[in-house]
Formats: sequence, structure tokens, C-alpha cells
Amino acid sequence: GDFDVDGQPATALLVQTLQALGAEVSHYIPVRGRESHGVHIESLQPILARGTRLILTCDTGIGAHEAVDYIHANGAEVIISDHHEPGKSLPEAFAVINPKLLPEGHPLGSLAGVGVAYKLAEALLEQAPGAAEGRLRPEELLDLVALGLIADVAQLSGETRSLAQRGIKALRTTPRTGLKVLAELAGASLETLTEETIGFSLAPRLNALGRLSDANPAVELLLTRNAERARVLAVKIEGLNAQRRLLTSQVYQAAESLLRANPALLSEPAILLSHPGW
Repeated sequence: GDFDVDGQPATALLVQTLQALGAEVSHYIPVRGRESHGVHIESLQPILARGTRLILTCDTGIGAHEAVDYIHANGAEVIISDHHEPGKSLPEAFAVINPKLLPEGHPLGSLAGVGVAYKLAEALLEQAPGAAEGRLRPEELLDLVALGLIADVAQLSGETRSLAQRGIKALRTTPRTGLKVLAELAGASLETLTEETIGFSLAPRLNALGRLSDANPAVELLLTRNAERARVLAVKIEGLNAQRRLLTSQVYQAAESLLRANPALLSEPAILLSHPGW
């Protein structure tokens, strides 16, 4: 998965779905500072060494030609679910699921990565054999969908708008222990949650993990039912978010001081400031 608040809930959503269907699943999100975006061969090596038979991407992978070839060379298969713009050719995966491949104006065309993951999960759950009683229902995943769609600033049209609306309602009564603790520490009310709660309270905290540290614990936070573990993870996230806010403030103040030192810049139609420390 990707390390932002589209890839994090997309990863959690697919892990939860596949586990509910009886699959043995592990997840991996690249560490931004070390790997940046995408699917990397160095990250795949230990995963494939464990005997993994299928690699499933979410919110990433549409340009992973070399990685897909490497996966095949190691006896595994790959399915790509992503929403980013495809290149001139697609990776030679078993399947590529991407709304950008749909006809223009299609109601699914504006899905973000978590929306693509949801449609895949929906199809898997609906087609799974056996009794429906007690099985995970797609509606139970809508809270994660809203989190990613709003945080990724997806265009709210077609099915994306419907999923966001239903997901916001689901978030208000979410059973997810981690989200409850995260909201509590943020001073936010889930019961009266709106898209602003996601955009300005929940998403920045989860994004801080991916930007300053390792986003993999976010998946655990979204899936754990252990209240103590959820609090440990949420406290760590709260600390990283405070660090993110401090760094942002420092950069902003430094930018202002540059402008004060060079007032002639203020007459320019556009101003671009930079510094190696930012």
C-alpha cells in the first residue's frame, strides 16, 4: 500500500477482507524517507522469501513494471489496484484494476485508491461461497472508505460521492477501537463527524506517520480490537503530529523571514521559496 491516508485505509480494508475470507495475509507499506512511492524490489525480497504466492497492491503499482517482472521471476503472481494515471503500457500483472481505464464519465471514474480497494473487496465478499450469516459485509468497510476519499481530496462525483456520504455516516458509529482513541486524543467527536473532522483532525495525524516515520502501524491501528494497543499507537501518532506541526510552523516562519529580507519579491506575480533544511 501507499503511505498516505488513502493507501493506509486501503491496505487495512483489503487485509480485513482477505482475512475474513480465510486468507493468510501480511501487509507492507514503504517507508517514505527510505523508499518513496511505488513498489520496490528491495522491499519485495523478504516478502517473497517467506513463500508469498500473491502480491496485491493498493493505491500504488500502476507503473511497477520491473517489480511485477521480479515477482513473476520468483514464482508469485500480482494484482494491481491503483487509481493513479497509467503510463503508455501496463505492467504484465494477472489483473490491473484502475478507474482511469474506464470510459470517460463512468460513475466509478473518480475513485481514489481506497475506493478501488473497496470495489474489489465488495466483489470478493459477494462472490464468496458459503453462508452469509456472520460474514464480513461490505458496509462494514465504509468507514475506511470515507477516511481515504476525503483525505485524498477525491472528486466527489458518481459513486465516489455516494461512498463518501455513506462512509461519513458509518464513521459516526464506527466500532474501530483505534479510530475512537485517535479521535479522543484529537479532541474530535465521531458522533458529529463531518468531512472537516476527517480533513483537519484525523487525516493529518495519520499522514504524520507516513511523512515522519513508518506508516505500517496505521494499518494496525485501523484493525486492532485491543484497546491498550490502540492507545499506544494513537499516542505515538499524536506525538508525531505535534512534531509535524512544529516543523510546518518553523518552515512557515523561515519563509516569512526570507520575504522580510527580500521585500522586492513581494511584487512578483508568483513566489517560490526554498531551503535545503525544509
